[in-house]
Amino acid sequence: MSRILSRLGNSLYMVCAVASKDVLEAVRSKTTGINILMAIGMVLFFSWNSTTDHWEEATAVAVYDPGNSGLMAMLESSPVFDPLPVSSMQELEEAVGSVPLGLSIPADFDRTLDTATTGTEGLVQLIGYLEWSLRFEAGDLEIEYEQQLAELLGQPVDINIGENLVVPGPDSLGRIRPISHTLMISTLWVALTVVPLLMMEEKQTKTMDALLISPASIEQVILGKALAGLFYILVCVGLVLVLNWTWFTSWGLALVGFTSSALLAIGLGLLIGTLADQPQKVTLWAMPVLLIALLPTQLLQMEDVLSAGVINAMSWIPTVGLVKVLRFSLSSGAPLLQILSNLGLALICTALVYGAIVWKVRRSDR
Repeated sequence: MSRILSRLGNSLYMVCAVASKDVLEAVRSKTTGINILMAIGMVLFFSWNSTTDHWEEATAVAVYDPGNSGLMAMLESSPVFDPLPVSSMQELEEAVGSVPLGLSIPADFDRTLDTATTGTEGLVQLIGYLEWSLRFEAGDLEIEYEQQLAELLGQPVDINIGENLVVPGPDSLGRIRPISHTLMISTLWVALTVVPLLMMEEKQTKTMDALLISPASIEQVILGKALAGLFYILVCVGLVLVLNWTWFTSWGLALVGFTSSALLAIGLGLLIGTLADQPQKVTLWAMPVLLIALLPTQLLQMEDVLSAGVINAMSWIPTVGLVKVLRFSLSSGAPLLQILSNLGLALICTALVYGAIVWKVRRSDR
């Protein structure tokens, strides 16, 4: 038992030694710094772009009005609100997520408005629904929306939100789509622009040969470089998580999805660095791989207009499955079988990529 623990400790030491060396060398690299800054810039841009609706003056609101009340006409003519009419409570809950607020208007709203007897204190009462990400702002938003509607109606309004927090479904058209896509973009960008250079520098400085004859095994060298790549990915992905943490509903699933995405992306980066023999070829090969991996995930955001055949074909692309897993961690969830099938496909592809890396490095050692 002690011998096994000793070997495990030595192996971990070798992996960490390779990783720390690569992290320090990458810090001193101007190219790495530029790529990291570009990744951070992309994260900030996508985050800003996905929240541009918050800069608009009008508040988007989904409205269920079974009694065809006059409030809908008031909302449509108001410069403060941008109403989205829905025909059922199910549609109302589905809409909340793409819009921050949902309102359910009582069927007898016009009559109670005229008599001003709704509620024990003569308040006009409405039932409100907020998207999950706004749960910590519910109290302040409730007061703000009540004041805006009171000015519109000319009398006090009580919006009862309470526990009516709507968790978006996995097919929601709201921000869970751009957030999951941004996570994948930042992971792939760093992995394919920074990680290959870790292998390339070893070739240029002839230190790969030294590593291969050192006590570190080929597998330990590859794991060390993967760990170094993970460090830089965490810098960018951590920013995505900080900017969007209120949207996550399952941090465990988010961790599994991110880890699987990072392993695949780092493997692709190491493979490019192993195959390329010149720095120029790294960029030449990384860009097509980045495009092939990301284009289907971009199309996934428009799956409502895609044919069933296209959607089925994309389901065999590992990055598409991983984006879906990340989306599930931001939503009400998905069937376990669907999660496992997406993760399984990604892990099989990841194993094949790392197998190819080990095979290529072993051949170069001959």
